Amino acid sequence: MKKILLLSAALYLSACSGDAGNSTEGEDLATIAATQSPTLGQVAEAVADASAIPQMILGSWVSVEDPKATLVITKDKYILGYEGSKNDTVDYTISHKSCTDSTESKEDYYLFIPKDDMCYIVVDANEKNLSFIYTARGNTLTYTRVK
Repeated sequence: MKKILLLSAALYLSACSGDAGNSTEGEDLATIAATQSPTLGQVAEAVADASAIPQMILGSWVSVEDPKATLVITKDKYILGYEGSKNDTVDYTISHKSCTDSTESKEDYYLFIPKDDMCYIVVDANEKNLSFIYTARGNTLTYTRVK
């Protein structure tokens, strides 16, 4: 869903940018929207991508900021590792239910680690990248998939 919003915002900004090369004098917004809006296929793909997030987070990851920091996510375990240290294995849940205020979101996925009372919002999860926002501090944790 975030991809849809970002794509819509980008299209809106490009339509309103006033770039003479991309618009004609007197062209109305309906015409611009009809010619620059995402197709139904693109929208369906973005929705399918969002619903695949719980599956896409599974796997072995390495931190972009610190290549010695690793993360393995299985169906029910969240395993943090660091070169030379014992791995920390904990249970986790992932859902649309916010772990900070218990509201439901149709767009966002929240990853909650009950043992440590830690909550993350999944920003991106695909075949190559994984990003979380740690809700307590607002910092983003970014990983790449281990090949």
